[in-house]
Formats: sequence, structure tokens, C-alpha cells
Amino acid sequence: MFTNSELKRIFDERENVFNNERYALINELLFKTGCRIGEILALQIKDFRQTLNGYELFIGSNYDFREHALGPTKTKREDVVPITKKLGEKLIHCIEQSPFKDDPEAFIFYSPKFGKSKPLSYAIVNRDFQIAMKKLGITRKNLTLHSYRHTYASMLRDAGYSDSELQYLTRHDSIDLVYHYANHVTPAMQRKKIAAAELIDELA
Repeated sequence: MFTNSELKRIFDERENVFNNERYALINELLFKTGCRIGEILALQIKDFRQTLNGYELFIGSNYDFREHALGPTKTKREDVVPITKKLGEKLIHCIEQSPFKDDPEAFIFYSPKFGKSKPLSYAIVNRDFQIAMKKLGITRKNLTLHSYRHTYASMLRDAGYSDSELQYLTRHDSIDLVYHYANHVTPAMQRKKIAAAELIDELA
């Protein structure tokens, strides 16, 4: 998973480590929604909504790159994921730049090669991610695009979210999978261990 300082650098627009704004936005969405990469690349313009409560994404599909087609999400569940005003405005800007902005069926992150009928490929997005990490000097071998999802779950756990809440937010079928995602040793956990030792010492 990523550290707080790494995330700040990754999403610092002054660093400008991604190939363009679309790649940067994909990475930001992965972290700030906890969605899977196939779910983000499957987003069509119609899946981005503005409501009285703000902006949201309808997560109902996953892009299957082996079949080159939209399919169900990994858990075959649909969900609505709220996003912040700032992130919503970035999506609006991204869509406004699209030559297919008037087609609700068009992919938000369309492929320049295939147009509105296909999204960017996982391989291209992953390659840009790896280049960006190298630019930042973040070279741990186990970091992938999926690490954003692990980081999302771990940080929410540190913020006090329960296992059942994390299961709901990450759309996992079982609590065991939540443990797998959120079971990373973070600085907050280390601080809790120290605090626990001090508390036990006081109580003894």
C-alpha cells in the first residue's frame, strides 16, 4: 500500500508525473473511490451523475479485456459511489474534452486508437503508472494499480470504519476479503500499539 507522503506526491499536480490529465484522473479515482481498475475503465458518460447531494458514479460494470466487452463487476453487484465536488469537476472537464461528450454510451476514458467503443487498455494505464512511480522514486515491487484499493481500505479502517462498513464500501462478498485488503501495518496502527503499551503500563 501507499504511505500518506507518497499519495501527496502522486497527486500533486506540480509533480505532473502522469502522461496526461486522463491518466492522472484514473489513478485519483482508483484511490478515492476504492474501485477496481476494470470498474473505472468501464465507466461510460451516463455513469457520471450530478444529484442534489453532489456528484456520484454508478458502478455497474467491469471491462473484461480478454473478451473486449463490458461484463458484470467481480461480485456481480451494482453500486453508487459518491465523489467530492473537486473530483466531480475534474470528471466534467475530462468529459468536456472528449470528442464523444454528447454520447452517453461513450467510455469516459476512451481509447484514442478505437474511439468511443473501447476504453484505454489496462496495459497502457499500468505502463503509465509504472513510469510515474519510477519518476517519483517509488520502487517497491509489490505496488500496483490495485494497491490504491488496499490503501483506501486500510486508511478507512484507521479512521474508525468497521469491518462491515468496509465490506459495504469495497463491495466484497466476505469479511475475510476485507481483512486481506485492510490488514496492512500502517503508522496509525503502530501508534496504537505504542499507546496500548503505555495504557497497559498505567493500568498494571
